[in-house]
Amino acid sequence: MLQLHYYTTAGRDYTTPGFQFLLSLSCFGRGLGSYYCHGGSSQTIDVSLHKNGQHMTVAYELNSSDSDDNVSNGVSLQLEVGDQVYLHLAANAHIWGNSYNPSTFHGMLLFTV
Repeated sequence: MLQLHYYTTAGRDYTTPGFQFLLSLSCFGRGLGSYYCHGGSSQTIDVSLHKNGQHMTVAYELNSSDSDDNVSNGVSLQLEVGDQVYLHLAANAHIWGNSYNPSTFHGMLLFTV
C-alpha cells in the first residue's frame, strides 16, 4: 500500500484520481516541476514526469551495492489551461514512502505568458 501526502498553498490544482495535478489557469504560462525519490538499493527506481500523457523526463537508478538510492529530476514546461502534469512509477520499480515523506514532487507556475 502506498500512502501519499500532499501540501498546497494556493488554488485547487490537485485532484486525487490518478494523483494528477490539473492546471486551472485561464491563461498560458511557464511551470516548473521537480521531484525527488528515495528507495532501497535492491530494486530499481524508475519515476518519470509526464505532461498530457507525453513522457517529459525520467529519474532512474539500477540496483546498486549501497544501502539506499536517491534520484531526482526537474523540467520547465509551457503550460496551457487543462494540462495534466503527473509522475509515473514504472512497473517493477519502487520508491519509499513513510511518515517522513522521503519522496516528493514540487510544482509551481513561474509566470504567465
